[in-house]
Amino acid sequence: MRINQSPRISINKLGEYIYATPARKKRILLDAKFPSEIITSRYAPVQNAAIQNFAASVKDIEIFNRVKEILSQKQPANDHQKEKIKSCIEALTHLTNCASSKLVPYTEIPAIKGYKDCKSITINGVVISLRPEILLLDRNTNQPKGAIKLAFAKGHFLSIQEGQCIAGLIKSYLEKELKITCSYKDCITLDVFSSRIIYAPTKNEWTINKIQSACEDIRLIWPSLQQKVA
Repeated sequence: MRINQSPRISINKLGEYIYATPARKKRILLDAKFPSEIITSRYAPVQNAAIQNFAASVKDIEIFNRVKEILSQKQPANDHQKEKIKSCIEALTHLTNCASSKLVPYTEIPAIKGYKDCKSITINGVVISLRPEILLLDRNTNQPKGAIKLAFAKGHFLSIQEGQCIAGLIKSYLEKELKITCSYKDCITLDVFSSRIIYAPTKNEWTINKIQSACEDIRLIWPSLQQKVA
């Protein structure tokens, strides 16, 4: 069994955690402390397609359909793979619709794949994985001015507050680390399955305070988390 001895959580799960029920909070932390042995991104083909589309000098919305075609031709070895392929195809359909409607203003902005350096931030002893898929660039300076973070919560559409936590922390990170000022509209969470864009909050301090408080709670709870043995 793999165990994360030190507190760590993804920004997407932290956003959910802050507004979750006590039972759901415990489940989120147990999954974070005792992660599955198989660590693979369920939606890696979707993430890669989105990155290729946004990072291209000439946007290529058809990439989503091409990846769907490739996935549809795969022969799944088991039910898990079958469900993964089905979910990815569904996510790609949502992304295609978003890219031709709500995301059009962002497809007109130069972009690159998220920096390797933009991996994580530590708050009150908790390592938070950030990993925005896409960084938006300023046309004049060619430097980052914002980010897009994809959320694939198929069974749980993000609330505005959850999405703001995700986008707000990434905005705060970029401003602090790169010493830039980001517009709240340039730091967004895209909840793929609900086709919803959620901006960073216009006033970010309250959101960051919520995150800091949640991280302090996680740090204190972490040592007591025990995985039940079947």
